[in-house]
Order: sequence, then C-alpha cells, then structure tokens
Amino acid sequence: MVSLIYFCAHHKVHPKIIKKAPKPVIKTIKINAYKLVGVIVAQKKRWALILLPNSNVIKVQQGDHFGKENLRVKQIASSSIKVTTARQTFTLGINQ
Repeated sequence: MVSLIYFCAHHKVHPKIIKKAPKPVIKTIKINAYKLVGVIVAQKKRWALILLPNSNVIKVQQGDHFGKENLRVKQIASSSIKVTTARQTFTLGINQ
C-alpha cells in the first residue's frame, strides 16, 4: 500500500504557535516561622519537638513531613535538625 501526500502551492502553511511554559512560581519559605524547642532521645531513636506558626507543638522523626511547605525532616542531631524542600535544605537550631 502506498500513501501519497501532496502539497498545493496556493495553500499557506502556518507555523505552529508554540506557547511558552509559564514560569514556575517561586514560593517564599518562611523557615523562621518554625522553631525547634527540643529533641527527645530514647532507645536509639530521636524525635524533634517543633513549634508551628499556629502555636501547636508537633513531634517528628526522620523522614516525617510537616508544614504547609511540606518540609521533610532529613536529620535530627542533639540540638538541631535539618529539613528539606524539593530544592533547599535548612537547619533549625534550639536557640535560633
């Protein structure tokens, strides 16, 4: 089977209109709104106590997510924790 494709010279060819992808919205992360208030160590496990902007305190461990920014707890040390977003890593200390 043979397909025949032809072009008539009197038809105008319009290039496809390529829309540019919208620029990504850069969210401002207010990391200072979260405070590390304590670290609990028991039986080789660590939990961090975090004061949220709404004055609630939550207990998180490594791998947990929290906050509107979906922060993930990457590491818990004796007086600080590292939290990450998809693009950045932040450190929260007890006396910050």
